[in-house]
Amino acid sequence: MKTTGGNKELVRLAQDLVSAGADDVRIVAMWKTENEVASGRIPVFYLNDAKISRVQVFFGLLSALVSFRKLVAEIGRANWVLGHYLTYSLTPMISRSNRWFFVQDLEWNFVPTLFRPLLRWAILGRLRQGRVLVANDYLGTKLHDFGVPVITTAAIWADKAFLGKLDRIRDVDVVLMMRTGSHKRADLVKAFIAARDIQFPEMNIIVITPDDHLAQNFTTNSVTRVFIRPELPVMRDIYERSKIFLLLSDHEGFGLPPLESMGAGCVPLCRDAGGVRAYMRAELETNIMPLSLDVHTILNRVVMLLSNDQELSRQRATSIRIFREGLDATTNRHDVLARCGIL
Repeated sequence: MKTTGGNKELVRLAQDLVSAGADDVRIVAMWKTENEVASGRIPVFYLNDAKISRVQVFFGLLSALVSFRKLVAEIGRANWVLGHYLTYSLTPMISRSNRWFFVQDLEWNFVPTLFRPLLRWAILGRLRQGRVLVANDYLGTKLHDFGVPVITTAAIWADKAFLGKLDRIRDVDVVLMMRTGSHKRADLVKAFIAARDIQFPEMNIIVITPDDHLAQNFTTNSVTRVFIRPELPVMRDIYERSKIFLLLSDHEGFGLPPLESMGAGCVPLCRDAGGVRAYMRAELETNIMPLSLDVHTILNRVVMLLSNDQELSRQRATSIRIFREGLDATTNRHDVLARCGIL
């Protein structure tokens, strides 16, 4: 992986491989990062001890490649699962029969529009040179459309700890997630709140962000509160008290935050970011908004849903049902891994 921080699903995959019967599983990270994801008993090896940054990626990549080559020679025969397009630079040092890719997103959408065709060509070319696992059926369908064979879907899902109480007083109208990356549309989050301030100043909003500098865009007051990297119990408490989770991203390979909120009965209302279709099913599908909608139309959609208590209650029950069904379906993911040939 590129780093251990920000790769929670890759760590879970490693843990599921252990559960599936793998004798020796290790995590290899190209760089370190702040707020590392705990890997439990699975050892982590760093190709570079520096913390990741744009400068480090540019100047430290060669050092990481040299370290990886030595590691491959030291370990000998093993299956290698690559989990980020930057790690695909390691592909030439891995035997084709031992190359696996775990795809959680269409990562060319992370870069400016001008560079997307080139990065898409590079990523798809690498994926055709190994065996591919995908995190959900949406991604499997997309890769199939691009001519990339998929071995199986190793479905991810939200942590069961997000299951919350439905009988809490819901005093928060809208919760939003604000993150860096142009496709995450922090600008739309700010524009939405600015429009709220003018048109519906009484609307109660909570913003969750992992980024300190983004949090500085807001002044906490009686109707706007900001939480920076809250722990899971705090996030569950927020979702138990919230009516709507509003996702404004242009693209998500899956989009865990809206799904996590569904576990506590918070209703998702999302722009058509792609991956959200993996769980916004049944009547929740009507809450998927076209990317073309402007922020004022989105605000009006929010107000319409907030004003319909009966519909909110019905969708709340559907959200919980879908969340529980997904938990049941992904409980035995290690069985899927055991059958796909990776062990």
